[in-house]
Amino acid sequence: MRWRKVATMLGGAAACAAVLPTSIAFADEAPASEDKRWSANASVVSQYVSRGLRQTWGKPALQAGIDYAMPNGLYFGAWGSQISDHVIAGGHAEIDTYVGYATTIAHDIELTTGLYRYWYPGARYDKAFAGGPATGYGYTEWMVGTGWHGVSVKLWTSLSNYFGFDGNSLADGIDKGSRGSTYAEANWAVPLPNNFTLGLHIGHEHVRNHSAFSFTDYRVELSRPINKFLTLSAALTGADASAYAHQVSARNGADRMTLGRRTVVLKLTATY
Repeated sequence: MRWRKVATMLGGAAACAAVLPTSIAFADEAPASEDKRWSANASVVSQYVSRGLRQTWGKPALQAGIDYAMPNGLYFGAWGSQISDHVIAGGHAEIDTYVGYATTIAHDIELTTGLYRYWYPGARYDKAFAGGPATGYGYTEWMVGTGWHGVSVKLWTSLSNYFGFDGNSLADGIDKGSRGSTYAEANWAVPLPNNFTLGLHIGHEHVRNHSAFSFTDYRVELSRPINKFLTLSAALTGADASAYAHQVSARNGADRMTLGRRTVVLKLTATY
């Protein structure tokens, strides 16, 4: 049943959470005051794309987050975004919560690890127009990573069924869950003249026991601060994800969209 492939879209929270720790001070760079340990952000995006896959059916989204970095390197926070029930049956919001640890060791090498939980309130596979199992989309990932002078690599491992994937939710005839799925990524932030930054990203999602839904994604992003609080960015993003082509809407059978199609995303972010 092809409608269930709509539900196989990668949880956008994972990719968004992947960039959140970059704003958190490492242990030996602890903020000087209590206020500076807190940070908050709010964004308007032309559409929400995560790991190369479109999650708002091509529509704009509002996003916001808050996090706290302790002097000893511990950090925690939450982030949320609008999503589309065309993609995630019965879902209208995504909420990510996380806790982790980050530090810098010799030669400016950064180390980080964290536990991330992705929530999709009210969303279940059986809320799609064609029905399905009463399975939720939420899942948990563990992340480990390292970085050096703008270059970083991270590995995310799902500790529960990735995005609720199992034989029932995917209807692919494989009676196994997807716990242990991994997402490996590499990122490079390149400083450019006039305060521009070029961001390069490549990643690969391996869905355990359901490899037909694995894919590779990429992103090329150019960003520049407008002032102390506002940053404007434009990104070219996409995914080599044949399983996500010509997806049937979870809301009805008339609409289709290729979730991994190459697209440009504009984003305005306010930070404090």
